[in-house]
Amino acid sequence: MTYKRLIRSKIEAYREQNSNFTFSLLANELKIEPSYLSRFFSSKSIHFSDELLYRMLKRIELKELEIDYLFLLKDMERAQHPDRRRFLLLKVRAHRLSLWKDRLHELKKQLSELGTLVDRIT
Repeated sequence: MTYKRLIRSKIEAYREQNSNFTFSLLANELKIEPSYLSRFFSSKSIHFSDELLYRMLKRIELKELEIDYLFLLKDMERAQHPDRRRFLLLKVRAHRLSLWKDRLHELKKQLSELGTLVDRIT
């Protein structure tokens, strides 16, 4: 999955939780034209500056680990030199493990809380 597709899916997930949130609102908050936001997602040649991308990802409340992962994906996709692409691919894979470990930790915590709730009921 490309970094832009992943960002779009993160935005869609955020929109499901925040019904008033729209792409137009996001563009307005980022102080860019909605058409530029649309072109960013549809074009392979248009990329946001790191600062603009970071502000967008913070706006949809991504964790720092997720933001770092998306920047790695962006860099890997744009890398020209094969050695650098391989280097970044290794970093992306390591980050995926970190993200899975983070998610697993969250699930264990939720299961523990659920177990405590079940114990109180029974």
